[in-house]
Amino acid sequence: MGRKKRASPAMPGAQLNGSDQKKQKQHEESYPVKKYRPERHYAAMDAFVKYTKAHRMTDAKYLRWHKGVTPEKPFVFSTRVGGVDLGWGRGKTREAAMDAACRAAFALVSAHGYNNFPVDEDCLTTEPVDVLPPPPQPPPPTMAGGLPPLPPGYAPPLPPGVPPPVVPPPPLPVAPPPPASDLIPQARVMEASLPVASSLSAIASATTQAVSKGDQVGAAPVSLSLTAQEQNKKKLKGGLTLVFDAESDSPEDLCMEERRASLGRYQKLLPKAVNGS
Repeated sequence: MGRKKRASPAMPGAQLNGSDQKKQKQHEESYPVKKYRPERHYAAMDAFVKYTKAHRMTDAKYLRWHKGVTPEKPFVFSTRVGGVDLGWGRGKTREAAMDAACRAAFALVSAHGYNNFPVDEDCLTTEPVDVLPPPPQPPPPTMAGGLPPLPPGYAPPLPPGVPPPVVPPPPLPVAPPPPASDLIPQARVMEASLPVASSLSAIASATTQAVSKGDQVGAAPVSLSLTAQEQNKKKLKGGLTLVFDAESDSPEDLCMEERRASLGRYQKLLPKAVNGS
């Protein structure tokens, strides 16, 4: 009886693929979450350790990515549990990127009250991609003959044999508007020689005479001149002047009622008032 043939070994291509996967795993930069000890305290990393331990996620780890890096922040890490990446983070240092990845994972999960960790632009909830450099600027246009372009504001040169354009003469200056003083009437200047006021005594005497003629009763003339009043003033000892003297009974010291009673119309009514008619 012949022996049974053993199963043929796997294809060499499959063996190469398996070895490539092992080499790739060996070259991956990853850190187990439960064994990693950061150099400084990060609240999100400590909370992620407690979260994975409470849910028995023993295979949780920080995995470094080479996508999405920038010159300012060259580190990108993800939080991987069960072969699935929960969140990604970018930072200037390794632990800063891990902390951002933990905050991005909590932002997606929000499980058991782990929702008090702020999310910023370094916390990525989707797989990062390489940032493409900006496209190069187009070359400057060249003129005919390979000459460089003219700066802005300059006209291109004329072809040979073409006369230059005629420049129109400058416009005539516009006359300024008339000043506002011609439109608005201004105040006139006062004359240097002012009229002199007439004598008040002559006006008062003329008025008194007109009243006395109309009423046919003679009345004492009223003088407003200061010379007569100064003559009636008395000189006291020591060079003082008496302005008012209650004992003098001059006609100029009459009160308003006495002056009114001396008028002609009141004098006509007095006999009627006395006789009672």
